Amino acid sequence: MTPQGAGVGVRAVTGRPGAVIESGLNPRSTPVPVTTAPKISAALAAAALLTVGLFAQTAGAAVAQNPWTAAGTVADVAGVQATGTWIAAAEIHTYSVGATVKDTADDGRGARVNIRSRSGDGGEVLTSVGASGQGAVTKDSFTLIGPVTVQECLTDGGVDVVCGQPFRII
Repeated sequence: MTPQGAGVGVRAVTGRPGAVIESGLNPRSTPVPVTTAPKISAALAAAALLTVGLFAQTAGAAVAQNPWTAAGTVADVAGVQATGTWIAAAEIHTYSVGATVKDTADDGRGARVNIRSRSGDGGEVLTSVGASGQGAVTKDSFTLIGPVTVQECLTDGGVDVVCGQPFRII
């Protein structure tokens, strides 16, 4: 059989037992038997997939958290400090939301942040994080379906007594 060009600087000799693929790019390169070439290609493909997988995993770990705060919004209430972060989750319109609430006043009332989101059937879900006693801080996190709103409230005996308006964070 005749040698067939397999690319720039590469020559494949086929049709005979023990045929080889030779590279003209490096004069010191060792010819590779044709039967070994598919094994090398498979190994290179596996290495490439592993590299892509590691890159994707690293890229996923580097996802930035988006901060939110109720301060200075319609949700803001004196005596309550509500802040947090959110990250888009794998499912569309689903978010991992972190919330921190701090009772900042010595007024005998507690502090709460109400977080409203959608349920899987389209209804509304109310989630709350509360802290009571000046300087008390509580943190929690949730997986929620957007849109998501937050609202600061003062509480008395666990009941909301003064609340800001819901403010959309997502």
